[in-house]
Amino acid sequence: MKKKALKIIRLLGINTILVLLLALNSGSAYAQPVNPFITTWQTDASKIVQIPLTGSGYDFTIDWGDGFSETKTGSPGTISRTYATAGTYTVTITPNTANGFPRIFLNSFANKANLMTISQWGGAKWTSMDRAFSGASALSITATDVPDLSLVTSFFSMFYGCTNLTNPGGSMNNWVFTTDVTKSITFEGMFWSC
Repeated sequence: MKKKALKIIRLLGINTILVLLLALNSGSAYAQPVNPFITTWQTDASKIVQIPLTGSGYDFTIDWGDGFSETKTGSPGTISRTYATAGTYTVTITPNTANGFPRIFLNSFANKANLMTISQWGGAKWTSMDRAFSGASALSITATDVPDLSLVTSFFSMFYGCTNLTNPGGSMNNWVFTTDVTKSITFEGMFWSC
């Protein structure tokens, strides 16, 4: 076995082996971004889109849909963009790691009604859906993929006040919640006032 391993190392070269080992380490600088979370927003007269976030552990790149992109890490709080003109913008959030965009927290925030669609959930591992889209009264979930909800234990008021919530493709029928029987999951008010 040792001879085989040494032969492989000699064939590939030590630098190649080191690069492969670094690439296999998910916490390395070589970690690949996961599929993006994609939404569309209709700006109001202020021409501003604000996306409230809460907690820490963020590491993502956001493309605001007007040619401007930026990277956010740590605890960014509410992120926003002021556009040159009012209109509808596709906002693409690409986590730089699987846990790089753990949650969104509209929580009936000021411009909640400006969120129009979720067209792709992406590959992020969500950690909470507590008041995630609360108050997004015009929201339509057109995504055909499903969110990774394996770490989520709170769906409290996730869609509270989403009075016109639609899911034309029916992708919500395919959502899979945690299968860990030791976890307690809260669904209280998930669709309250919808």
